[in-house]
Amino acid sequence: MNNKDYESIEYYSYKFKNFSTMIIIPMAILVLILIVGSFFATRQSTVTSTGIVEPQNTLNIANRNYHEGQIVRRNREKWLVHLDDKQENTVHLFPMIKAKRTVNVVTYFPGNKIGAIKKGQTLYFQVANASGTMDRLVGKVKEIGVYPINLRGNNVYEVICKAKSKKNLKYGMEGNATIITGKSTYFEYFKDKILNQN
Repeated sequence: MNNKDYESIEYYSYKFKNFSTMIIIPMAILVLILIVGSFFATRQSTVTSTGIVEPQNTLNIANRNYHEGQIVRRNREKWLVHLDDKQENTVHLFPMIKAKRTVNVVTYFPGNKIGAIKKGQTLYFQVANASGTMDRLVGKVKEIGVYPINLRGNNVYEVICKAKSKKNLKYGMEGNATIITGKSTYFEYFKDKILNQN
């Protein structure tokens, strides 16, 4: 081999390229980027359950040959008639969703999740529509039950949220209710997991 070959950059980069320069240094840079990013990237803590769309208020009146879905005018407002199978002499009047523009989303949570829910937290409610996609309602937690009720053999707490309505929404529709209970950075999340603080 010629002495000039020993002086070339190509000879040394080929001959002395080692594992640390090819793998370890790029991996160390990647880990450093992930650690720094974890200080800024945030994650949301959520609780999920099934929710149902219900009216914010109802009027109970005597049944005068009303039929299901009939629209009646009372107290200068339009109301929707709902017949009750259990009470034949009474009908329930629901406010028109279009007129109110807000509905209640009622959902139930077990005791191990209710402690994380507070008034004013954000609700995301997804309900299927006729086109096969999901409508997303956004609202806030309005009321939290203080004592559990028995629902299908389980003790659960009732949570009532107020949400903005969407077109073609009907009372009684069910969907997925997600309540955001907090936000934290990924660094704080992993630190709590490692130190068993959560």
